[in-house]
Amino acid sequence: MLSPAAPAEKKKVAFSLTQLPDQKASIRNLAFVVAQQKCENWAWAAGLEISLLKQGVPLRQNFWTDKVNGGALCLANAGTMESLAKQVEGEYVLPDGRHFKLEVRYTETVPNSSDKIVVPIALAQPYILYWRAHAYIVEAAVWNEYVYPNGQKYMEIKELTLIDPYESGEKRRVKYDVEKNDASELGGTFQVVATQLNATSPWK
Repeated sequence: MLSPAAPAEKKKVAFSLTQLPDQKASIRNLAFVVAQQKCENWAWAAGLEISLLKQGVPLRQNFWTDKVNGGALCLANAGTMESLAKQVEGEYVLPDGRHFKLEVRYTETVPNSSDKIVVPIALAQPYILYWRAHAYIVEAAVWNEYVYPNGQKYMEIKELTLIDPYESGEKRRVKYDVEKNDASELGGTFQVVATQLNATSPWK
């Protein structure tokens, strides 16, 4: 969960769970991409570019602003998750001949399961997370892991490292701290998964 656990909950788990503190996962070698304009539609498009470059799909932010917004407009909102998903999903052919299918997985609000936050990071699958109505790419997470006697696990998020597409250098990394920040300021998530359809292409 992305909110502090109540003291009573922490006291309860001490009797029934094994705690593995400060577990970590991060996505290495994310592309350095800065939004061409400090506007939310460009922040979303830059985040999408970062995510797709990690998957070997070089569809740049201006491609997405042209497709979704009809040009280099500066908008305070990128659009609804549903409308963005409809614009992004589909099949794309790159200049090198590779053929990809893009699938969108999104949530309108912050996921209520820590697994949905951590698992994509552990699998090196970048996604966009909205915080204070601004699009960030999730790069890393720190969490406490609790193991039940039957082997079932529960993860309690402590901190997220986010990439701000507006910034360059180390300023682009910001921390979301569960103890210090307000969970109500978090919004939904937007993840695009690319699948190559012609994997036997000599260009792969």
